[in-house]
Amino acid sequence: MLFCTHKQSSMACIDCWYLNELCFNKCTLSIYSVAHACDPTCASSGDDSMTAEDYLLIMLLCDGIASDEELLALFAVDALSDVTQESEHKKYECFNLANFGSVEFKKFFHFKKKDIQTLCTLLKIPDEMSTDSRIRWSAVEGLCIMLRHLAYPNRLCDLIPLFGCSKSELSEIVNCMLAFLCDAHNARLKSVTQPWVDHGCFCQAVHNKGSALANVFGFIDGTTDCICRPSVGQEEVFSGHKRYHTLKFQHVMLPNGIIAHSYGPFTGR
Repeated sequence: MLFCTHKQSSMACIDCWYLNELCFNKCTLSIYSVAHACDPTCASSGDDSMTAEDYLLIMLLCDGIASDEELLALFAVDALSDVTQESEHKKYECFNLANFGSVEFKKFFHFKKKDIQTLCTLLKIPDEMSTDSRIRWSAVEGLCIMLRHLAYPNRLCDLIPLFGCSKSELSEIVNCMLAFLCDAHNARLKSVTQPWVDHGCFCQAVHNKGSALANVFGFIDGTTDCICRPSVGQEEVFSGHKRYHTLKFQHVMLPNGIIAHSYGPFTGR
């Protein structure tokens, strides 16, 4: 049984069994090893689903800081919090485009409400999309979820009241929409020679703003995206300037605010 040692009573063993049943999705064989051997290195071979908070709770018991009863209460609160967060979206209505005014929609999604359906058509987004976990959404809903999530600053939990979906559903929808658009339109970011890029018009616009050169149509800029520390080759992606692990990208921005070319990623070193 979980946390059961030779010194514990049978009643304590019953409590341990309840704890094991309550948190079986989180408490894996690694916890069993840590609890019995009091060896934190055992946790490194555990399940990836365990979080830092889970390991901390286990070490509280091993070090004698928390009793079995206190640890049981902490796990119960943590498990109840997870369930509450996943069911929080049920109290909100599903997404309805008609519920948004024109000004509010532009503020939330950075596009005009009347243009959103045209945008879905031009991007060739299917009328209905789904994932392997049977989550379904319309083209307009998926596009709005993605646009709202990309509007900085935003987290998935901030989108729950707006769309009436759980965080896991929103995450899958956003990832699926980004993957679809990347596969369908990535060629548009590989070259600045596109039908919609009027080099002469952009050069004239830049020159009219005071540029000494008359042949500048875009501006090169770079960005760094913070990543988790990789287990292999972490020195190559560690940025001494930013002081964290990162990947770098280079973009060409046009005077109308649209990125015409994207190149990368590069290691952050």
